[in-house]
Amino acid sequence: MGADAYAGFLQISKMVQMFVLGPHLILSVREYNVKLVADSDEGTKMDTIVFRGPMQESSGGTSISDGVA
Repeated sequence: MGADAYAGFLQISKMVQMFVLGPHLILSVREYNVKLVADSDEGTKMDTIVFRGPMQESSGGTSISDGVA
């Protein structure tokens, strides 16, 4: 009688493991990978830096950038 109860409990445990714990593990691994990829993308984002060329100083009243010499 005890061996039959143990065998029945073992079968139920295997079913729970196959249909509940297995998919839960798969989904957990996928969620972890998504977070890992999202975090690695954040580290590669950089602010753009605008470089300006050498500024020419005007010697008179008109500005060189106005196109008038």
